Amino acid sequence: MTSNHQINDTIDNLIQINFERMSAFDKASQCTTNEELKNYFENRADESERHIEELKAVRSFSADTGKILQNIILMPACKIFDNAIYRKKIKAIVDAARRVEKHMLDWYQKIVEGVSGELEKLLVQQLMTVKRSQVELSQLIDATE
Repeated sequence: MTSNHQINDTIDNLIQINFERMSAFDKASQCTTNEELKNYFENRADESERHIEELKAVRSFSADTGKILQNIILMPACKIFDNAIYRKKIKAIVDAARRVEKHMLDWYQKIVEGVSGELEKLLVQQLMTVKRSQVELSQLIDATE
């Protein structure tokens, strides 16, 4: 990625998927009575909110970013997550959370390969938090089953 436009597009995409993750996990935290899962979902929503702020700080913010956040097209994993939340089936919510985390991980891994410098450092740091989140969810699921 060489141009500022390409870098900003990449950052916008990451802002968008973090926004979708934040929204989905916030909804999930409100529909579970399991305290460990509730805390997990709240922490992931907070994590994505931090990622958004960090990404905005390295992007030359423009009106385009606002348009993207207003016209969000949900990741397929978030659509599945919303459906599971609507049905209030905790097993389906947890399975959908796995998909969201895998989707996030895939996005970050692809994007990290195309950037360098300070942005690469930031994205690697965020990638590591998503990886830890995925491991934490697996451990949480194993402990509750």
